[in-house]
Amino acid sequence: MRPILHPNGFTPRLAVALGLIVLVAACSDGAAPTTTVAPSTTLTTLAPATTTTPPAPSTTTSSLPPLVGYGGEVVIGVLEEPVTLDWFAGGGESAVAALIGAGVWAGVAEVDGVTLELVPDVVVALPSVANGGLVVNGDGTESVRFDIDPRAVWADGTPISGEDFRFTYEQVMRFDVASDKSGYELIVPESIVAGPKSFEFTMSRPSLEVESLFSVLLPAHAIGADDLVDGVWAERMWLSGGPFEFEQWVRGEYLTLVRNPNYWKVDESGQSLPYLDRVVFRFEPDLDTMLGEFEARQLDVINPGWDPALLDRLAALDGTAVDIAGSGEWEHISFQFGDGRFTRNPGSYNEHLEYRLAVAHAIDRQGLVDAVFDGWGEPMDSYLEAFIPAWSQGAWARYDYDPEKARDYLATLCEKDGVDCVANPPTAVFVTTSADIRMRLAETLAPMFADAGINYRFETDPALVFFGDTLDFGNYDLGNWSWKGNPGFVRAVAMHAAWSPTSTPPEGLAFSRWGSPAVSGKEEAGFNQGASSVINEKSARYGIIARLMEFTADERELHAYFAEAETLLAEDLVFIPLFEVPDPGVVWADEIAGYHHYPALDTWNIATWHRSDG
Repeated sequence: MRPILHPNGFTPRLAVALGLIVLVAACSDGAAPTTTVAPSTTLTTLAPATTTTPPAPSTTTSSLPPLVGYGGEVVIGVLEEPVTLDWFAGGGESAVAALIGAGVWAGVAEVDGVTLELVPDVVVALPSVANGGLVVNGDGTESVRFDIDPRAVWADGTPISGEDFRFTYEQVMRFDVASDKSGYELIVPESIVAGPKSFEFTMSRPSLEVESLFSVLLPAHAIGADDLVDGVWAERMWLSGGPFEFEQWVRGEYLTLVRNPNYWKVDESGQSLPYLDRVVFRFEPDLDTMLGEFEARQLDVINPGWDPALLDRLAALDGTAVDIAGSGEWEHISFQFGDGRFTRNPGSYNEHLEYRLAVAHAIDRQGLVDAVFDGWGEPMDSYLEAFIPAWSQGAWARYDYDPEKARDYLATLCEKDGVDCVANPPTAVFVTTSADIRMRLAETLAPMFADAGINYRFETDPALVFFGDTLDFGNYDLGNWSWKGNPGFVRAVAMHAAWSPTSTPPEGLAFSRWGSPAVSGKEEAGFNQGASSVINEKSARYGIIARLMEFTADERELHAYFAEAETLLAEDLVFIPLFEVPDPGVVWADEIAGYHHYPALDTWNIATWHRSDG
């Protein structure tokens, strides 16, 4: 997941995942965060809500007993504490605030942690061209309509309405409110129409940014006009629209939520949600303390980081389940097609497809995963797996590990006119940072290239150099770094710009210089280079597709563009996706049911968690 590269620090709550496009992930050593929180005696509390076991009345008329038992609590260990609970305040958009907020906040959309698809929350359906919720007008504007679920209410029973959308928009757009305004800035203010159960507006141009809007709604009737500025909600959360309500926060120790008795959603059988009485987020000072408390069953759920030895230790505990999911951070090997590659490899053969095919078949991606993660992970066949898995065609699956096939492609390369493999033997120079994952990759690749008959060496740059001049100027032969995937169309569209021939640095992210024309007139000489060594019909067509993606509001058209783009990138072997960095969630499965780990938001389905131990 730019002239200045953002580190791998994307915030996983949907509101941020949809509001920020973090494309390039800086080096990661794979260690779990160990933020220390100083203990405090500060106590923030609201009057306790009713947490008795009987649920709120369901909309079902069935007289059968509930299929899932109610009651009990879950204790989640976290290594970070919120700075503030106000999502719209400075520092509010944090991972831990998102983790907590998933149980309280209401918004237009949620992320399905299994499919990574955006699904409706308080609306009947996500607006699209197909269902009429999005209409591209003849004047180049886009009309949007949200139809709010007629059952949707706040915790005090007040219906969630169009006025809540209007109020949220007005607060977000205030200059003194520290919130991401991208997307909202496209709304034409005078076009807004707020109904009892609808909200309509016009955007100044067609855009898929609509998916990023109103991911966290404010209850208009319960928040004052200046509350977000005055810090009223820094220590407590506003009126709930989710399955739980805020109860209390003891800084440095824990924060608790209790069941929202007016939550309006039901499960597939018609049973009222949520099942649990209480959710406790316990703030742990360090990883060792968290592990000890988990092993003592004082914590039910933790995210310990991907250390293989640690995962083996946890998996060996009787009653635990280690749930591995892709973190969204995906590693790849990028071929450099610009002049910069000669700074590392004067004899680079990257411009020859035969050579790139040889490299692709020389790499055992499963072997890399096994070596780097000790079996805790899976290789990737497409970058789309980190964005919209259902849309992936697995286009790189054709490049199976086959050293003999790699040697055949090398032989074909060496027979081409102008290629002298005796004077200039095929050589790969792998350039990356010294992060642990990358060093393991570099070392594991060596015998693979040797088996394929390709000379190999690797070079490492300090992170600041690599994520600076090395990428910006294309000073690598085979480059290795990671990108950050996020659910939704907007991030995937932005990702495709990273290989568009018209998107070269310093204005763009097409570091590989695939298909790009000569670059001149830049102040820094390193940006000025000759035309790409690979300019063909595929790169030209890709440039057109990448541009079309930016101006479509119809996901059906976008699906077709993504499919064609993936095919072009795979066929021309612009890069090779390797794997997503695995991210584990660990649960006492003999106590907690319904848990399904999703790295970007582990509590995404907390309404359906329940005690299985009676």
